[in-house]
Amino acid sequence: KQNGITGWKRNYPVKGHPDFVFLKEKVAVFVDGCFWHGHKGCKKAELPQTRTDWWQKKINTNIERDNNNYMQLKALGWHIIIIWECQLKTKVRVSTLTSLSYTLNHLFLINYQTQQ
Repeated sequence: KQNGITGWKRNYPVKGHPDFVFLKEKVAVFVDGCFWHGHKGCKKAELPQTRTDWWQKKINTNIERDNNNYMQLKALGWHIIIIWECQLKTKVRVSTLTSLSYTLNHLFLINYQTQQ
C-alpha cells in the first residue's frame, strides 16, 4: 500500500496460495524465495555443497509443484506474477515495485477494455 499498489488481498484461498491476489482482475502474485523455488542464475539459489543430490531433488520438486499451480491458475483465467526474493533487496526494490505497478496497470487496463 505504501507504494501506491492497492486492491489486493492476502491469504485468499486459491490454488498455489499466492502471497497477494487481485480478485477482480484475477491476478496472483507470488513472492518466492530464490533458494527454495530455484531461481535460475541467482546467487541466493546456489545449492549447499553437502547433500547436493537431496537438495536438488527437493528444489526440483518445489519447481514442479509451482509450475503445476501456475498452469492450473492460468487455465482458470488467472494472470501470474512472480517476484523473486532478490528483487526486493534495497538496491532494486523501487525498480521492482515500479515494474509491478506498471504490469498491474497494464493487466487492469486489459481487463477493463474486455468488459466494455
